[in-house]
Amino acid sequence: MKCVIEGNGVKVFGKAVHALSRIGDEIWLDPLEKGLAVRTVSSSQSACACFSFTPLFFQQYIPDPDIQKGCEAVKCKLNMKCVLPLFRCASWRERSVDRCEITINIPNSRVIFQFHCRHGTTKIYNLGYQECEALHAVFPAHLCPNVLMAQSKLLGDIVVHFPVSQEEVTLCISSFKVTLKSFCEEENNCIKGMNTELMLHPDEFDCFQVGEDSAVTFCLKELRGLLSFAESYGLPVSSQFGVAGQPVSFTVKDMTLEAHVVLSTLTDPNLESPSQPAPGGVDEQILALVKHNSTLAVRIKVVFDLSLQTSSFEVRSSKAEEPKEQMWAPSPCQKQKTQTALTPASRKQPPVQ
Repeated sequence: MKCVIEGNGVKVFGKAVHALSRIGDEIWLDPLEKGLAVRTVSSSQSACACFSFTPLFFQQYIPDPDIQKGCEAVKCKLNMKCVLPLFRCASWRERSVDRCEITINIPNSRVIFQFHCRHGTTKIYNLGYQECEALHAVFPAHLCPNVLMAQSKLLGDIVVHFPVSQEEVTLCISSFKVTLKSFCEEENNCIKGMNTELMLHPDEFDCFQVGEDSAVTFCLKELRGLLSFAESYGLPVSSQFGVAGQPVSFTVKDMTLEAHVVLSTLTDPNLESPSQPAPGGVDEQILALVKHNSTLAVRIKVVFDLSLQTSSFEVRSSKAEEPKEQMWAPSPCQKQKTQTALTPASRKQPPVQ
C-alpha cells in the first residue's frame, strides 16, 4: 500500500492521529479498496474510534495489490507512542512539509513515513508493525431512538466548562431540553467537588430527534479528541444513542473523510426489573467485531457491572462454524452497510420444576 498526502492534508491526518491518541495506545492501519481506515481501541476496551479517508483525500492512493485479487490486505498495528511524535507539531508540519508518503513494506514488516520538506530535505521514519486483525464495532446507529446533531463550536463551548479532570459526564435528553452534567460515582465527592450542569434548548441543534427520554453516562476524555478535530475544521457532530447501558456513537462526516467514535455507557442501578440481575450481577450486551472475508469471528462483548458501575469491552476471538445468517459488516468507509441488530445478553433459564 502506498498513499501520498499533500498540503493541508498532512495537518488533517496529523490531527486525526492526535484524536485517536486520546483513546488508545495502539493504532491500526487498514488499507481498503475504498480508502485507508485508521483505527484504535482503548486500553480498557470501553471505546473504539475509526477515521476513514477516501481516495479523494490523497494525492495518490494505491491499495494493496492483493485486494484486487480478492485477497485480504495486510492490517498493521503500530504503537501510538511511535506514530504520535511524527505528527506532534501539526502547525510546524504545515509550514515545512510539502508532501507525506506512507508505504507499507510487507516483506520487511515496516511502515515507512516519508516527509518531503522544503529546501529539498526528506525525513524518513521506518516503524515496525505487527500484523493482526483490525477490530471495529458494528453499531447499528440507525436503530437508535435518539439523534442529535450540532455544530462543533457549540459543543466545544459546552465542554470547555468541564474541568480537564472530569472523567465522565451524563447526557440527559427529553422532548423539551438537553442537559449535560457532571457525573460522580459517590455522593460525597459530588458534595465536596464542583458540579457543572448545562441545559440546551432543542432549537440550538441542527437535528433534534427524541424517541425515548433517557440519560446516558460516558467518558468525556475519550470524546475530547473528536470534538477538537471537528472544531478545527468546522464540521458538525452527530450523536446516536438509546437508553443507559447501550453504546453511544459520535460521527463526523466530510466529503473526503468520516470519523466514528463508539463509547460504552454506564447502566442505571435504579432501574431494576425481574429480567435484570440483582445488584452485583452482570448485564451483558454484545457488539460484533468481525474481520473481512474470514471464518474467524471476532466479537466485542460489552460488560456492565452494576455493583461497580463500570463498563468495558471484552475482546473475544473464536473459530465459529458458519452461521445460518451471516453478520459480516463492511468497514465504515464502505458505502454499503449491513444492518446488524444488537445481540441480547444470554441468560441462563431456571430449571423446569
